[in-house]
Amino acid sequence: MNPAALYCHVLGWGGQMRDLPAHDLDVMAASGAVDLGPESAYPLALPAGDLATGNMAALAIVAGLAGDRQAGTVVEVSMAGVLESWVSVGSGLRSTEEELPDRQPRFGGYGIFRGSDGRRFSIGAFEDRYWASLVNVVGLDAPLAGLSLTARRARASELNEQIESAVREQPAQEWVSRMQAASIPCALVASPREAPLSRNASGVVTVAPDGAISVGFPAISLGRRLGPVAGLGEHTEAIVRWLGRQDDLAGLRSGAVIA
Repeated sequence: MNPAALYCHVLGWGGQMRDLPAHDLDVMAASGAVDLGPESAYPLALPAGDLATGNMAALAIVAGLAGDRQAGTVVEVSMAGVLESWVSVGSGLRSTEEELPDRQPRFGGYGIFRGSDGRRFSIGAFEDRYWASLVNVVGLDAPLAGLSLTARRARASELNEQIESAVREQPAQEWVSRMQAASIPCALVASPREAPLSRNASGVVTVAPDGAISVGFPAISLGRRLGPVAGLGEHTEAIVRWLGRQDDLAGLRSGAVIA
């Protein structure tokens, strides 16, 4: 009756298991997501399968409406398919020879730590520049600042033990303030109730004076129309001029540095 309609099926499983019942927890177990988390009767309190699949279904619908299609087009999204695609990223962080049943640290300077007050906070010093800054901020031996990512992985437990010892000297908020001043990724571990009260970086969650929490759609309109995708080299000259390198334009082009 309405050829413009698009149908979306959201399933627990796909393929031969498509007709079997499933909840978020079951699909997380089968996809490998549970194995990547901590040992617990309910390891992931956030229903990642439900939420991720809802987002993917919405994206599939929008893509379907925008593309060429026939009347009565059906798109299908399964929790199993979405979580398998996510878990493939996590599983790439370890090999079959590197089983981590106790969830040992994978990289030095990347994990959850506790300050002197017992409060937990994260440190995300994954890149070399953040690691070098972290060594300075927490007072580790200066030569450690030059360790590569490979070395920080091989020495993860040792390095994180040194960091844990150092950060016990000050409260968590003090360390977070110092690290933020040094542009090191970090944050206090907040409860879901605390998070919008203490930090509203996205503008999605708002808290009324009476404490009521409202959650908006997690996408913000820029308030302006964007132009079409640029052609190859369309803006090259404008950018080169903006960089003050217009005198080098011919040489950059002849050397195939720019298009």
